[in-house]
Amino acid sequence: MSALDPNRAASADELEAVHLDISECAEELLDIGRRLEVANAALRAAEDAVVAARAQVLTLQHKRELVQQRVTVSRGLLHPLRRVPNEILCEIFLADRDSSLPALCYLWDIAIRKSSYHEPLVTADRMRAVRRWPFTLSAVCRRWRAIATSTPALWSTLVIDLRSISELWNSYVRQSFKARLDAWADYISCITMRSQPLTLSLWLLDTPSYDLPEWLWELLDGLAPRTQTLVAEFTLSDDNYQFADSDASVTQRFLQAGSFPELRHLGASCDVEEAATYRILASCSHLRSLSVSRIKLDWLSTSTVLESLTALDVSATSRLSDIDISAMLAKVPNLRTLRIRVHDVPNHNVRRPKLVSLPHLQHLDLQIGFPEENRAAFVSLHIPAIESIRLELAWSNVAPYMEQFASSCRLDESLHLQTLEIYALVSDALPLVSSLRSLRTLRHLSLPRACLDLDQFLHALSTPAFNNSWSCPNLQTLLLEVTHDASDEITQSLILQLAEARFSASNEGYDVSTLHDVSVPSWEIRRDNGYVGFRHGLQRFLR
Repeated sequence: MSALDPNRAASADELEAVHLDISECAEELLDIGRRLEVANAALRAAEDAVVAARAQVLTLQHKRELVQQRVTVSRGLLHPLRRVPNEILCEIFLADRDSSLPALCYLWDIAIRKSSYHEPLVTADRMRAVRRWPFTLSAVCRRWRAIATSTPALWSTLVIDLRSISELWNSYVRQSFKARLDAWADYISCITMRSQPLTLSLWLLDTPSYDLPEWLWELLDGLAPRTQTLVAEFTLSDDNYQFADSDASVTQRFLQAGSFPELRHLGASCDVEEAATYRILASCSHLRSLSVSRIKLDWLSTSTVLESLTALDVSATSRLSDIDISAMLAKVPNLRTLRIRVHDVPNHNVRRPKLVSLPHLQHLDLQIGFPEENRAAFVSLHIPAIESIRLELAWSNVAPYMEQFASSCRLDESLHLQTLEIYALVSDALPLVSSLRSLRTLRHLSLPRACLDLDQFLHALSTPAFNNSWSCPNLQTLLLEVTHDASDEITQSLILQLAEARFSASNEGYDVSTLHDVSVPSWEIRRDNGYVGFRHGLQRFLR
């Protein structure tokens, strides 16, 4: 290759070749620029398409959510419940009403249930729930409202809780008090109209009322002729409150001035004059259930007023004597349910308690307290049809009465007793429990206080007299109270003794491998909230 002289000028051929190369490169650059612009345009179009696609996806997602909501609503409209005939739907409403009412536990419904004795009956929340129930039901839809408003039975329970009115009087101005009275008037009028022509179940609760208008009195008095079930309770919110002559109790006035030709169930807890009580009972020819507390009544003077009763609940803080109780029970031969809750009972029949026959009695609950000087038996009962018994005797050394009670009631294999609950120490309860012997119908036995003296209880279970007498093959539940600080060894010993006591009909042996896996034939053993419960079924001890 020849060396080029940089100082010489290019020839014409060389210039032409260089210019040709430069023109070719410029054309290539222009072509590349055009292609780049096309690519950028395509990229921008693609990005715009992506944005549009994302927007469309969001729109479709929103439409899908709307469709899903509409489908959900449509499914509700197509629910089988909407195809249920009105008559069946009405029965469902009535069943729901009946399932909510047991929370109130009618005072005379005293079949032995633990909740009946440990839960308040007429709390403000429960009363409010029952009062609002038909209005809530009728607010669901037009069809439900039409069914509810055309079914008088749904509106037959009337709850008038005037205790809140007294609170409003103390808390708000008179105008607010009047507005609340107007609301009660609207409520009473609505229930009265929609429940026609059925009778009413009336719950009337109040404290000392203040300056109630006469029109409200008249509205309440108009309910008496239609009342079939009446629960009237008058309470003092302040224990130190002193009655004045100007104070008006709605409950007292309602009971004393009203006429109740349709009354069948009466539960009253208020101070009512004795003459008014006689008049009420005498006018109630259809009375079947009676629950009274703090009502003045001479039971010796009652004649045929109580003969129609099938349920009786008497609670008194006054000194209701054993003679009064005997006279009272002699006037109610058709009783099926009986509960007596009295304390400081004067006893006149220490040696010879009177025998009272109640051939139809099925449920018995006695909560009796004697003074220390009168702690013998007060009445003997002949109860051949008894199914459940609850005894709570508040005095020391009740064993003699337990023996006398078992003897007079003839608690033997001829009875159909299914439930027995005794609140007493083991030294007092054991004579009655042992007397049951071969009671094949017994299913539930509860001794809540038996294990307060655990050593004595375990010793009693191991005695031959107890072991040889016990044979209850159908016993399903045994409830015993064990203190929270009871050791595992004590609890295990209790389980072993119970197995030896043959509460089950099985003659198989028992085997305790570990504390948490106790094998007792046909029994499940649990300890929960201070109780040891034995239930027919799995053999598992849960801590």
